[in-house]
Amino acid sequence: MTFVLPMSSRNTLIGLFIAVSDLGLVLGNMVMGTIADHLSYSYMYSICACLLLTSVAIILISGRRLAIRSE
Repeated sequence: MTFVLPMSSRNTLIGLFIAVSDLGLVLGNMVMGTIADHLSYSYMYSICACLLLTSVAIILISGRRLAIRSE
C-alpha cells in the first residue's frame, strides 16, 4: 500500500486506513449481528455480498478514471 501513496501524506493516509478498518470491524459486527438476529443469516450474507459487489464496482470505475487521467 505504501508504494501507491504520496510521500507527503503517507502517514496520515495509513492512519486513516487503519482507523476506518477498525471502525468497520466494530460497526460491522454490531450491524450484521443485529440483522442476523432480527432477520436471518441468509439476509446478512446477501447484504454482505451486495456491499462487496458495490465496492468492487466503485474500485473498478475509479481505477479506470485514474488510468484515463494519467494518459
